[in-house]
Amino acid sequence: MQSLSGSFSSLQMDTGMNTSMVSTIFEPPDLTTIDADCLVVIKSLQKRDITTKCRALQDLIQWKKCDQFENEQFLDAWAVFFPRLAIETDRRVRQYAFTFTGLLSSSLQKRLAPWLKSYITPWLMGFFDFDKSVSSAARDSLRKLLPEDKWSHVWIKFGNVLVDNIVDILMYETIDSISDLRFISNEDAEAKYERTFACCFSTLSFLLNQSSTNNIEEDSKIQSFHKHYFEAVSVLLESKQLWELLSSSHGTIKLRLFQYLQTLIHFDKDFFFPFKDKFTNLVPRMLSRCESISCVSLVGMLSSLLAIYPSSSTTLANHPKRPMRKCLQNLLRKRVALPNSGFYPAFMNLMTQFSTEDLVPSTDDLSEFSNAFLEVARQEQRVFATEVYSCYFDFLSFVYNNSSDSRIKDTVLESLKSMFISYFEGTMTPQCPILEFDKCLQNIFRKNDSFSNLWNEVLYSFYETHFVPDSASFEVFSRSVTLAVQTALSFKSNDRPYDVEYERKVRPCLQFLMRLSANENEQFAGLAVTHLTKLCHVFEKTKFTRFVQEDFSQYLLNFLPSIILTQSSKSTYFNLLHEIVYLFRESENIGNLWISVVDQLMIEPLNTEILTSLPSSFADSRLRGKIPLVHSLVSYYDETVSDLIKQQDYSSSLIKLIIDAKDVLIPGKLVEKFLSLTSNNFDVDMPQSHLEDYLSLLCCEFHSLGHNLTDVFAENESLYLLYPLLQIDTKFSAVDDNLRNSVMELFNTEFGKNSGFMDSLCVIVADWSHKSILEGKQDAQKLAEMIVRLEKSHKDKISLSLFWYSKEFWFSVLVPTEQFFAKNHFVDQVPCLGFAELNDNTQINEVVDSHTFAQLFFASLYSLVFCEHDEISINLFPYLSMSYVAFSIYVQNGIEIFPDVTVGSANDFCQRCENLFKRLFSKIVVDNSLSFYSSILLQPESNVGFAIHELIKIAVSSSDLMSIFSAQAIMNLLKLASSMFPLSFDEYDALCNNLDGFLSKSNILAVALLEGFKPHELDSGIVEKIRFRSASQLSYKLVSSPSVTSALMMLNAATPSGGNSKPLLPITRCPLLLTSLTEWATGDVVKSLDLLSLSLLLRFLHGFLSSVQKFTGPYWDRIFELIKFTLKLSPVDIPIVKSMEFYALRLYHALTKISEGNDDIQDGLLEHDDDIHYLGLKSFLSYHESNLKSSVTAGLCNTYLIRMLGKCSEKTIAKIPYQELYPNLLDFSDLQNEDMCMKLLYSKITNEVKDLTVYYLVESTSEPDVSFAPELLSILIDYTENPLSLISELDSMETALRSYLLAWDLVFHHFEETTYQIKLTLTEQLLSMDLVRPLLAIIVEVLQLSYDRPVDVSNYPKISYNLMDYASPLDRTRCLCTYIYYQCLRHLSSAVRGYWSEIKNRAFTYTVESFTESNVSPVLISASLDDVENAISSSTFETSGDTVVKLNRNTKEISFIYHVDEHKLEMAIRIPLAYPLHQVQVEGIERVGVNERQWRAWILASQSILTSQNGSIIDALQLLKRNISMHFEGVEECAICYSVLSVERTLPNKRCSTCRHKFHASCLYKWFKSSNASRCPLCRSSFTFV
Repeated sequence: MQSLSGSFSSLQMDTGMNTSMVSTIFEPPDLTTIDADCLVVIKSLQKRDITTKCRALQDLIQWKKCDQFENEQFLDAWAVFFPRLAIETDRRVRQYAFTFTGLLSSSLQKRLAPWLKSYITPWLMGFFDFDKSVSSAARDSLRKLLPEDKWSHVWIKFGNVLVDNIVDILMYETIDSISDLRFISNEDAEAKYERTFACCFSTLSFLLNQSSTNNIEEDSKIQSFHKHYFEAVSVLLESKQLWELLSSSHGTIKLRLFQYLQTLIHFDKDFFFPFKDKFTNLVPRMLSRCESISCVSLVGMLSSLLAIYPSSSTTLANHPKRPMRKCLQNLLRKRVALPNSGFYPAFMNLMTQFSTEDLVPSTDDLSEFSNAFLEVARQEQRVFATEVYSCYFDFLSFVYNNSSDSRIKDTVLESLKSMFISYFEGTMTPQCPILEFDKCLQNIFRKNDSFSNLWNEVLYSFYETHFVPDSASFEVFSRSVTLAVQTALSFKSNDRPYDVEYERKVRPCLQFLMRLSANENEQFAGLAVTHLTKLCHVFEKTKFTRFVQEDFSQYLLNFLPSIILTQSSKSTYFNLLHEIVYLFRESENIGNLWISVVDQLMIEPLNTEILTSLPSSFADSRLRGKIPLVHSLVSYYDETVSDLIKQQDYSSSLIKLIIDAKDVLIPGKLVEKFLSLTSNNFDVDMPQSHLEDYLSLLCCEFHSLGHNLTDVFAENESLYLLYPLLQIDTKFSAVDDNLRNSVMELFNTEFGKNSGFMDSLCVIVADWSHKSILEGKQDAQKLAEMIVRLEKSHKDKISLSLFWYSKEFWFSVLVPTEQFFAKNHFVDQVPCLGFAELNDNTQINEVVDSHTFAQLFFASLYSLVFCEHDEISINLFPYLSMSYVAFSIYVQNGIEIFPDVTVGSANDFCQRCENLFKRLFSKIVVDNSLSFYSSILLQPESNVGFAIHELIKIAVSSSDLMSIFSAQAIMNLLKLASSMFPLSFDEYDALCNNLDGFLSKSNILAVALLEGFKPHELDSGIVEKIRFRSASQLSYKLVSSPSVTSALMMLNAATPSGGNSKPLLPITRCPLLLTSLTEWATGDVVKSLDLLSLSLLLRFLHGFLSSVQKFTGPYWDRIFELIKFTLKLSPVDIPIVKSMEFYALRLYHALTKISEGNDDIQDGLLEHDDDIHYLGLKSFLSYHESNLKSSVTAGLCNTYLIRMLGKCSEKTIAKIPYQELYPNLLDFSDLQNEDMCMKLLYSKITNEVKDLTVYYLVESTSEPDVSFAPELLSILIDYTENPLSLISELDSMETALRSYLLAWDLVFHHFEETTYQIKLTLTEQLLSMDLVRPLLAIIVEVLQLSYDRPVDVSNYPKISYNLMDYASPLDRTRCLCTYIYYQCLRHLSSAVRGYWSEIKNRAFTYTVESFTESNVSPVLISASLDDVENAISSSTFETSGDTVVKLNRNTKEISFIYHVDEHKLEMAIRIPLAYPLHQVQVEGIERVGVNERQWRAWILASQSILTSQNGSIIDALQLLKRNISMHFEGVEECAICYSVLSVERTLPNKRCSTCRHKFHASCLYKWFKSSNASRCPLCRSSFTFV
């Protein structure tokens, strides 16, 4: 026999001893045919350690060779282990056991049938496990074998086995037998026993219920099962074990047992009848030992027993030692019930099973029960005491209704009356909330009329004794009054005679309140008024209305007005006055009553507070025409309101209330007067604080009278502006939406009635719109949209042209703007503007008034909305297209020069313009593309065509800036059209022939047209002639002049943009032109800094390369010189230089592509490449400092620079100091630039680390003196953001956080491909500066490791990253943090492990370990094992024939074997699942030729490398290898650590001059420091270094 804990029993067990399937003593299964690996796991299941069992079960769940589970011996073994594992103390073991059983079910299916008999009992018991996760796992595992609709068949088929096994457990098992107390605590053993037995009783109940509700037609099987079931249960009931459980200390067992017995009784009362007396005798004992968890089920069980066996009630009630009344009283006093458990209803149900004579034979017993109930109520929590009071009142009602003893009945009434009086007087305060106690009273009054009459007696006494409540507490008195009113209200629906009922029950309460309302104490008086108001409202339409009116009429005439005049707080009295007046509204006497009240209230001197408060209560439309107007009151309100409106600074609430009281307090004519005064006081600049009051009052007056607006607005035209202001003005946006809608409804109603009103509004709004937009007071977009909406809603009534700006205005704002951009533009983006520098008559202003620019933008935006809404006008199109040119330049520049116009808003404007132009183009109906361009350029037929023709006229009319901008506008429009209407070669040739007249009219127009057609990438004869003519002008010795520059512009315009197989010029003319241009550029142009000409030349050379790529000559060298000259100018931060740089970089990129076919170009690249790369690198690093970095051209330059730097040599990168590289890591917000900067730093760091590694390996014998660059450390130190605010503020903090994390990536890059000593030195620097902790804190927050559910990082790469794969800042940050965490664990494992170990929050560390084990550890383990495999197959590991290293990836174990002759030394390195957070274990397997002390020292040294030195497994293996090999080679070991090599990889080199033993320097230092003396650790003599 063997114990499940893994040890054999030391006792001699009787083989005939009765045990069950869950006993710890069992016969070991036969495991001879089981696979060795599987056998190891099965043996682990027998270990006593819970963690070992969990891991073994996890291994089984993850087992890949599922065919092993088909082994019959394995299934037999599982039949032995499964029942015992299913009741194990640890939740995880039970859950894993069911999970694995489910895996067996899904794998084997029907093949599992022979063993199902052994598995079914623990399987079903698991359904009722206390832990939900375990019970869920049990059910899920069975579903994998059978669907739920088949389970009922299983219960019947294996019912007998189930019942027998359950009964065996209940009969024969004890705490000692199901737990081995040698290896488990008493608490765990008790819990295991309680859970097991509770599950057994639940299983028995379940089987009984299933068999009773089973729908299987095989009734004979069910009957057979019932027969066997009751035979087995009868044996259990006859045994003493079950009856002992009824009064045991295990609450959960008793809970399930009582539930089972209740089920058993209901199922077959005759079966239980022989045992009921035995159970009855134990009831007093069970009640005395009852506890919270089982009390409800016990009481329910007793109720069922007495209901089925009524004769038992007398037996229980008259128990000779402990009668039932005493037991129940004691049960109450024990307060065993849990809140909301249903105990008290169940308790009351139990009491009703007895007669009152048995439970309450005397008044003393009644008092005992009452005292018990009230004592429990006082001790109970406030929220749950209601249940006790409710049960108490039900008990009293039960006793009163069923007792035949009059003394007992009288005692019930006396105790209740005493309670009622105490409750009224406040001397009795219920433990539960007052409202809940009142509900209890109301419930009992409905059930018992005698109790209700008793309550009324107490109420009448209250009216008589509390006439003047001067000494009573207000809270108690208020409560009493409320109870009295509630009682009075309860009689309104009574069926008794009206007069009698009212006289006896309602009038006393009403008169009491009327008297109380005049009390000097305002608190008491206010209480009375509140209740009077309620009564007046409730009795308005009831059987008591006539009687109530009689009482209230006297109160109104004789009391209420005088009370209002004397009381300081009047609002409640006015509400009461309104309710009384409303009560009398249909009465004939209402006029006299109301006039009398008003006369009393207006006694001189007038009380203004009363008169201003009166409208708030009487602004009631239901009273209109019901009460008469009083002249004195009307005069007062006329004077008061008129004065308020004239003051302007007023609150509209009072006036609105007075107006709402029209025909109640004032006549309608008075409201007309108020309206006239209000309309004359409106002002657009009215303070915002008064605006809402004004509008509210205006609406109130209009709605009250229903007047039209025209007559009123004629007196004050500024009222028209309310229409636009309410829709767009920011000041008016604070107006309440309902109020705004009310005012707009007034306007819309008037539009429908009066067309003249619409015309007046448009004229006034148009003039105001022009002014307010230019002054920046209104949003141009919103204002234009509002006008468009107005026009749409009133078609053919409004002309939008009324709202347009004039031609004079457009010229006034366009000309200054064009003068500014003629100097501040990128020539590569707007080539036509180059003509501005060639014209001496062109006035160029480098500064433009920002106000003028803002006016142009707002006016353009305003006009754009109209164009988007309707067909564009010829008059508006030229100005809008030229505005588009100006703002596209502004966007291309990327600098917000003008604070009122952001680049973003300008870009939005340009996008909308482009969409508009495309939409207009698409509306032109043509047969082909040629027809389209002819219709807009040659023979305009549409509005768009006529508008473009106007632009052409402006372009050819002069050469001023307006013509230049018109030409640029034409070019932009043609480029937009090219994507919609592409031309074929023949169409383009025909079009150019037709446009020949335009092309010869003006160079500006010719350039515009040719540049506009560039996207078609076509050539024609006319264009070729222009190109030849321009080339002829440039083919001789050149001197800088406007004509030369103009010829270059024409030449560029006539050069097709696409690849052209045909040479641009005749072959014989190409070298001449190339020589002329390059000589002129390197000479005259460079000296005079003619930047425009140089830009044009570089642009042309790029297009010319295809024609001259095979030519050789000195001009190629001059071109490279021009490229270098341009890159040297890169720091000059002006647009023309940036355009030059773009053209130069594009030209260089093209030269590299064609270099293979031209030796001169190759030679030029060899000679100039390093210089160009260096200049390009400098330009790239200065990118973030440029004011133009947001421009389109700068972005293109940067793209070309990144391409170039991808081929930059390591030597060139090495020239750049860290002082220039690291700041760029912080300043680059663009991911592409950031990535390039990281590559540069990778290259520089890699080379430096390689050089250092070689130096310290080959040339130096000293300790490595290496450190991180100060600039890198500065990034790590200076980042001080609070990790807790990272996620909420990530959008604003992402760039800084990303730079910080990238800096850590560079830190870890230092650890790649270097020696352990260098890594150790760098690690010490990081730890000494405490830089790792802040990093880990950030990782914790970003990956949410401190939360219950960390971030799912399964989709993020661990060993590499590419931030450009992610669109959101959150994903980029999480990806980077995942990678950095992986690197931390890879290179700083000891530091990370130390950080987590300092945190004492177990839940947190468990989350971190689970996260690491799931996401990072598998990658690290795989990488570590790969490193070991690679190392042992390379020369770096220094292996020899004596050394063997083996890997087992399944067990994650590395075996190190060193052969000594015929023997061997063997050590094993075991990697945990949560590596490296859990330490790698180095274990000695076999030792030979080494003493134990030295053997332990080697193990500890290797363990130290992994545990505290951030070393890798390779480092530990190398140290172990060298220690062993040097020991057998005879090298003396250190006498302190007993190792040849220290963890710093040094030999013992410090010898004691006395004892001659050697020591490591580091070991000696630690010894001297710990002992505070420089003595030899062995001989204790003063140490002299030898």
